[in-house]
Amino acid sequence: MATRPTEPVSEAVSSEAQSRVPPTPAIDPSDPLPDGAGTLFHFGKRLMRAGKLRSYAHRPGDPLYRTLSIYALDPSVSKLGGAIAKVKIPYEALGERLCGAIVEVDNTDANGTAYPAAELDSIPVLLNGGYTPSLSRPEFHQQMVYAVTMLTYANFKLALGREVPWAIAGEQDGSARLRLRPFGANAANAWYDRERGEIIFGYFTATQSRPLMQAGQSLVYTSLSHDIIVHEASHALLDGLRAHFFEPTHADVLAFHEAFADLIAFFQHFAYPDVVRSALSSSRGGLANAEQLVSLAQEFGRAIGVEGPGLRTFVKPEAHCQVEYDESVTDPHTRGQALTRAIFCAFDRLYQRRIRRYVRLATGGSGVLPDGELSELILEILVDEASKLASQFLTICIRAIDYCPPVDVRFGDYLRALITADIDLVPDDALAYREAIIEAFGSARIYGEGVDSMSEDALQWRKPRTEIVTGADLKLGALHLSDDLADLHDRTDMMHLAGAIGRLAADPVYAREFGLVSPRAVEFVEGETGLPTVESVRIARRIGPDRQIAFDLVAEVTQRVLVRRDGKLFPFYGGATVILDSTGKIRFIISKRVDHEGRRDLQWDYMHRAGARFWSTDPQAGMMTRTANIAKRLCQRDHSA
Repeated sequence: MATRPTEPVSEAVSSEAQSRVPPTPAIDPSDPLPDGAGTLFHFGKRLMRAGKLRSYAHRPGDPLYRTLSIYALDPSVSKLGGAIAKVKIPYEALGERLCGAIVEVDNTDANGTAYPAAELDSIPVLLNGGYTPSLSRPEFHQQMVYAVTMLTYANFKLALGREVPWAIAGEQDGSARLRLRPFGANAANAWYDRERGEIIFGYFTATQSRPLMQAGQSLVYTSLSHDIIVHEASHALLDGLRAHFFEPTHADVLAFHEAFADLIAFFQHFAYPDVVRSALSSSRGGLANAEQLVSLAQEFGRAIGVEGPGLRTFVKPEAHCQVEYDESVTDPHTRGQALTRAIFCAFDRLYQRRIRRYVRLATGGSGVLPDGELSELILEILVDEASKLASQFLTICIRAIDYCPPVDVRFGDYLRALITADIDLVPDDALAYREAIIEAFGSARIYGEGVDSMSEDALQWRKPRTEIVTGADLKLGALHLSDDLADLHDRTDMMHLAGAIGRLAADPVYAREFGLVSPRAVEFVEGETGLPTVESVRIARRIGPDRQIAFDLVAEVTQRVLVRRDGKLFPFYGGATVILDSTGKIRFIISKRVDHEGRRDLQWDYMHRAGARFWSTDPQAGMMTRTANIAKRLCQRDHSA
């Protein structure tokens, strides 16, 4: 019987030193554009950025991995609780400062003062396995943000089967690395800044006294918190995957960003066996009481006076899995907890199901563990089962992004994306993962968008209602792919595929399937309705439980309409995520209508009520636009008292 793939959570994929990569210029006006480009559709600014991110080509003699030490959670955790973990980072030549293909680390603080740079390629540091964990050594702070961000990036690449480009504009030389600033701000905060292309990690003086922390004296560094690093890196990665997921059009949109980033941080806890072993030993095998696992940013939360074990927790003891989605809750972090706890509930249910037979065997069939410490054998089994399941859930959560609509994502959309993505990978769900997910979402009162039941069949996205003839120009066989067949970086191929998608989306026969208004339709109003925009075209590699490999083409097409209400103009988006198989046949079109009046009403209400702080109005033009750096505004609520 086929089983689900259990790739290790911390397994990473190779990356390439950007200095060896020829720059990939952006689309230039002198480039020969495909038919229809500029008249029927546009190319989004992000379209060609995937080609700027290449993997490291190992040279003869290069090691496969670089072993580095990190704080598995944060500096406050006991060594006996797995405080320090050794992780394997794919080897890449870094030079005299920490600058790789995917990220670079800035060793200056907010005032421009330079700290000693981490030289991970120096012989003494290499022989020592990197820098020893230390609060006072700046080189370790740089090592920490580099290692944890690279592990997070690797998990995304593993789940999606391709490189994940950042949303940042990049440099003049064509590079597009995300900059990490471990000393970036003297503030109780950390945030992702798309405009500057960086993640800023703050440091601050604790406001609360604890056994290992003195108020007004002890410094707390967000750059040493595993959960904060993963959370912010996940914001950046999700922004790279979806152009409009930071567009504050509904209370669910920003709440989803927060919940998703928390989920990635939570499931990456299980990459560190000593942490899992210590937590499950203390909780006698139960996840709900495993405080070290189910709490995020524990030291940070205590330092700013948050009640409870951490900044946020996946479980409230008095509620456990009975946390319901509440439309009246509008704070993104609080609202997002309904989603995170629904997924935790499904995870916990499946964990209990997986360990049941071992517990029965260990207890002579009673299923009731005796008092006292767990035996080493049963504890190791529980650690192994929890870690494998967390790896699977991490992959499921990330892969579902490819199956989300490109705009105005709701929790119910994500539920449908989870189910559809999992059916695609594991059609025969013998262990009832999808059943557990559906039940957990239903218990949280999160229902699928646009469906009449919560059955697996109803939640799966439907194939197009109209027969769409794509032709040979969308077949993957004719493309210039990399050696692993999952890297689409040839500019000509990218523009060819994007042009084919754009022409289909703009066709008056098919435009409605894509949620768009065709430029050739009478409903298209010049000056108010924008041309369809092809935001991205990517290849996704799916590896099934029997190790069969399938390749899909995932494209994102959007359209903007300027809507006038009460003397103001505001942008309203629609569009579709399009998934095609290797022969060019369209499998799914996951759309949101650009002319949907109900969504327009909801967005208008949100912009003037719960989401007003995320929008501003130009008094002269009367145009409403989202405020700059949404991610920083979110994290000011997220990472500060």
